[in-house]
Amino acid sequence: MTTGRESAAGSECEELRHEVAELKDVIHVLIDSIDEVRNELQWLARNGLPTGEPVPASPVLKQMAADPCADDWGERLVVERGDTDVPPERETELTNSTPRLPELPEPGKLF
Repeated sequence: MTTGRESAAGSECEELRHEVAELKDVIHVLIDSIDEVRNELQWLARNGLPTGEPVPASPVLKQMAADPCADDWGERLVVERGDTDVPPERETELTNSTPRLPELPEPGKLF
């Protein structure tokens, strides 16, 4: 013979099993979504953002002056720009927007 308490406990256990099964399904969906986002971010990190226009080659510093405070330090730089398939008007725009080095303080002064 089962009592009312045992049947109530049994129905509560069955309801709890059902809720846990639903929670398990939801967690699997969340894990799959997170994996998809992770895959997309990995692809972007490896390949960069897809753009329609060509990206200029990054300049490579080949040689520079031993003394960074030398007056002709800028002239001693040897930079290899690489091949660019950028139209001349776009190259001018990129060159003009390149940040310049700040002015060097007087020797012995920080500011």
